[in-house]
Amino acid sequence: TIRKNATLTTNPSSHIDNPKLLRIPMTRVHVKYPTQRHLTKNHRRYHNGTHSPENRIVTENIDEKAKSLSSGIFVEGLNSQWYYYFGAITIGTPPRTFYMDFDTGSADMWVFSSQCRASYCRAHNLYNNKLSRTYIPQGDPFEITYGEGNVNGFFSIDQVRIAGATITQQFAEVTSGAAVVEGTYDGLIGMGFISQVADDEYPVVYQLYRLKQITAPQFSFYFSTADKETANGGELILGGVDKSKFTGSIIWTPVTAQFYWQFSLT
Repeated sequence: TIRKNATLTTNPSSHIDNPKLLRIPMTRVHVKYPTQRHLTKNHRRYHNGTHSPENRIVTENIDEKAKSLSSGIFVEGLNSQWYYYFGAITIGTPPRTFYMDFDTGSADMWVFSSQCRASYCRAHNLYNNKLSRTYIPQGDPFEITYGEGNVNGFFSIDQVRIAGATITQQFAEVTSGAAVVEGTYDGLIGMGFISQVADDEYPVVYQLYRLKQITAPQFSFYFSTADKETANGGELILGGVDKSKFTGSIIWTPVTAQFYWQFSLT
């Protein structure tokens, strides 16, 4: 996938009265946030078949160091409990389901590869490019550093289905890395700016917009506040906002650079 000039608009001039919205239901998992050393053993609890996030719940105590891990959407809820949010997509033909972490601090998409031989990979749904009729080899090496370590692998191209929309997307197959040992997800979709990508690919939101699968280059999250471990976690809304989910008006502020979602406070 060749990257061209592309931007995400971060001001109200991109507002569309009736935007085309894609909705990804979010699964919310209650996590008494574990330490990295405990995650290695506890994240392997799963059932045969498609391993869903709620079958990988970990139950160690909150650790201050672990709270600082960068990837993943964590929200502190009722009674100082912590929740992890996932959404499902499919990849390949025939499609296979993957539970993804939507990370606003990065821009690449990756999933665990069947070529990962590490023991921690067995707790996840693995992408096997040999089983997909729509797989296109790409082959560039992939390496990215998160707050908790690196992930490594190589890039591939295949059909990705997100909330009813199908796009041809370049993503990485992860074969190793310290950052994925504690992950309870099958992969990650970066929601950041294109300036962060490791290769010349379009990030998923850019690709959806340029292929007219959404009418506005925007996304929003709605998080459920129900105090139940695996309750409906809300939605990731691609293409704009759902006005029924809030009252009042949105306050817009410019980002200071199109890299992280960062802005100035006075």
